[in-house]
Amino acid sequence: MKFKTCSGSLKALFITLSLLFSPAIFAEDDAMGAFIQQIDTQQEENNADNSTDVAEENEVESVVIQAEDDDEDALGEFAAQLDNQANHQSDDEFALLQYLLAQQNAPLAQNLTNHTATAGSFASYSSHDNTANNHSYLPLHSSAALIVDANTGKVLYEKNSDQVRSIASITKLMAAMVILDAKPNMNQVLTVQSADIDRLKGSSSRLPVGTKMTREKMLHLGLMSSENRAIHAMARNYPGGLNAFIRAMNAKAKSLGMNDTVFYDPTGLDPRNRSTPQDLVKMVQAAHKYEKIRYYSTHNSASTQVRATVKKTQRVKKGKKVRKVTKRVTQIRQVNYRNSNKLIRNGDWDISLQKTGYIREAGRCMVVYAHVDNRPVIMVLMNSSNTNQRTNDAYTMRSWLQQM
Repeated sequence: MKFKTCSGSLKALFITLSLLFSPAIFAEDDAMGAFIQQIDTQQEENNADNSTDVAEENEVESVVIQAEDDDEDALGEFAAQLDNQANHQSDDEFALLQYLLAQQNAPLAQNLTNHTATAGSFASYSSHDNTANNHSYLPLHSSAALIVDANTGKVLYEKNSDQVRSIASITKLMAAMVILDAKPNMNQVLTVQSADIDRLKGSSSRLPVGTKMTREKMLHLGLMSSENRAIHAMARNYPGGLNAFIRAMNAKAKSLGMNDTVFYDPTGLDPRNRSTPQDLVKMVQAAHKYEKIRYYSTHNSASTQVRATVKKTQRVKKGKKVRKVTKRVTQIRQVNYRNSNKLIRNGDWDISLQKTGYIREAGRCMVVYAHVDNRPVIMVLMNSSNTNQRTNDAYTMRSWLQQM
């Protein structure tokens, strides 16, 4: 879904803002997915849970969904696009927008104002800047950060790197390792079930209950676009079930020396999944050894057909009588996914592994295994306020490394 410019009339601006500030936009995770599917997916799930089975008819409904990545900050993305279009808007319209953003989210409005003032440039620091050279300070928005030379393990920069914090969807790197360690049949078709619905955060998904997909495709979508139901379905189908899978995640963490890390679920939606930047570097180093994790986490986009059988109730009129008939309907949808990481989408980084994450308790998080001037480094960013700040912090780190 792409927001179009609001210039032209205040009425159009108010309409856009009314959509933007709808409750679905501010879901804990998968905000754009929730907005796109707020009516259709919920109806499908309700129908799937309905035990009434009146008819056995099948019919196909083809739908195309242009799905945005599920790790995106919808409000921040909208603000950034408006910033780029500021020259096309009247001063009154732009002032009104900033005022309304301030009422809804004051920190983001301030970020929009600052971003406008700096014309979107990323922070960079001169090699003559002593505060940058002594490795004790970088003006990062993230609460915790770490840069490590991937070859030597030398710490190049750190900020609160031993603090334990929620890690959100970065969890999925550990989940992917545990899945692949079990050496399952990657061509086996798994089914998304009601057990895979997020009951904790209420996040949406582009995979309705009943979706059938190979384990290979689920791993792809889980790593590239942080698809929660895909990861959960694979964990549920692990030998011994979900509890055995979570035990394996914690055992794997301990084997890697991640002593300040604990997992309670495979997706990262549970805020009790916690770690430190120091431990996450160890996890990234281990995950980087898996070819599938490297490839799928850095793949830019993918399209897939989602087929699901749901139950729909229709009113059938016979003479003067009207009765409700529930029938099974097979829906086929073309769903387009993007990588959840702007660094991948921007295309100006040499990245061989990455994962982003967001829940409210964790803030915006990111781990990256990248080559900066042919030097392999691991970057960890934790607890940034929004997607733009997290991305800017990564560019700040890279600029600093390039001047060392």
